[in-house]
Amino acid sequence: MNIFDYTLKHNPFPSNKHMLEILKENFCFLDIETTGFSRKKDRVILIGLLFKEGPKYKLRQYFLENPSQEKELLRCFIDDLSKFDLMITYNGLSFDYPFIQERTNQHLLPLQLKNLKHIDLYKHIQKKKQSLPLENFQLKTVEKLLGIYRKDGISGGESVTLYDQYIQNKNLKIRDEILLHNYEDIFYLPLITGVFAYFPDSPFLVNSLHHSVSLSSIENPNQQELTFVMKMNDIKLKDYKISITGKTKTLGEFQKINLFEKDFNFSWSPDKEQYQLDVLMYTEILDPDTRVHYFNFQEILTAIDKFSSAEDSARGSVDNNIIMYINFGLNYEEALGVIPTIIKNIFRKYLFSSQ
Repeated sequence: MNIFDYTLKHNPFPSNKHMLEILKENFCFLDIETTGFSRKKDRVILIGLLFKEGPKYKLRQYFLENPSQEKELLRCFIDDLSKFDLMITYNGLSFDYPFIQERTNQHLLPLQLKNLKHIDLYKHIQKKKQSLPLENFQLKTVEKLLGIYRKDGISGGESVTLYDQYIQNKNLKIRDEILLHNYEDIFYLPLITGVFAYFPDSPFLVNSLHHSVSLSSIENPNQQELTFVMKMNDIKLKDYKISITGKTKTLGEFQKINLFEKDFNFSWSPDKEQYQLDVLMYTEILDPDTRVHYFNFQEILTAIDKFSSAEDSARGSVDNNIIMYINFGLNYEEALGVIPTIIKNIFRKYLFSSQ
């Protein structure tokens, strides 16, 4: 296995509104190359990460020199990925991340990225397919729309054939061609956020996040991770409650969840892949013109599993009372910051207990 590290001379991140929001996060862009589409039979041969480290811009590639070294490659990659809170991919929800999950399971490696959030640019662009002048949604097609032209001239499928040749003859020119393909995939990925300039009213990507929940443990080492979506537009206020609905995705088989507690209700249907959380608001009148609505974060977590404290990597220690809105103006930033922690803890506690 080889790790190739590059310090970029220029800032690779555009200055559009979506990228500026991403830059506020502890993020990385990710892209992988594999020997095929079967998660169980094929291998990861190359992983690319693009990230910011202090004032520097870094691109890192993990290359599989020998098929027997896949476990070592994944272990090094997981150690690095665990340092980030937000991952941005292109079709990563359907391919890259599930592929990595399966390969780590095959090697009995822990992939418990409990605070990892995920933006799949492909999923967001696909929603606009009726309005974009695109014949398909392949990465290179979107790049051409944005005026991005590569040096690399191979496809992902061709890189598989080249990798087989490299394993046989160790020709460094072949290896460099594979590396260049992945390098440009990941290097140009931040520029793909520019496609949303076609839709000036597009909501911020950071306000529509996929959260990953680890459902593996010593007792259940082979469980898949569950992904749930929390969108800004799915947060509603009604009858002194804050209500959140969203979609989930999991390969595991689980029972429904229906919780009715003093301060919150939660329901989840794995068949419909949908959840709903209702949290009761309390009200304080600060002065004749200011009414604050809040809930007690700590009491809810205690009701879930007697947690004495809650940690969220993006926030550090979370206060007990969370102000959700003032005079009925919803604090979306606060909601997006703390409510996923509640949902994650519910899934971990009640899905484990249902096994």
